[in-house]
Amino acid sequence: MDLLIAAEENNVANAKAAIAGGADVNGKYNVMTPLILACKNNNMDIVELLLSNPDVRINEELASPDRSIRQNALDAAVLDAQDEELVEYLLAYGAEPIHSFVRTNPVYLRAKSKADQYMGGKKRRTRKGRKSKKARKSRKAHKKTRRI
Repeated sequence: MDLLIAAEENNVANAKAAIAGGADVNGKYNVMTPLILACKNNNMDIVELLLSNPDVRINEELASPDRSIRQNALDAAVLDAQDEELVEYLLAYGAEPIHSFVRTNPVYLRAKSKADQYMGGKKRRTRKGRKSKKARKSRKAHKKTRRI
């Protein structure tokens, strides 16, 4: 409970103390975990602290008892905080949205685009498992220069 309060208030010192005292970084209260609450309130310092803990479950989905409310950290960051930097940070840690309408949100799309640019030279595949059109054109151009 102390970690949830610290996450809500963006109190890093209390959050560190709670974690050092054995607080569960994935502890649930209603439909909140400390990470979801920090994302909802756009508390980047707490998000960074929680994600530095290897036990945190970034894609954990929580639902209300009647299943009317379902969310995870990325959904809370996109829909409530609407902060591209926070969303980009979560994406870098492998966060995935639950709801399809999150994938069409402008904040998510801009952050996803930026995150994709920083993939570190990894080849990006399309959904069908094929290389993108740009990658295919580049490969064709490379083959032509090799033939000459």
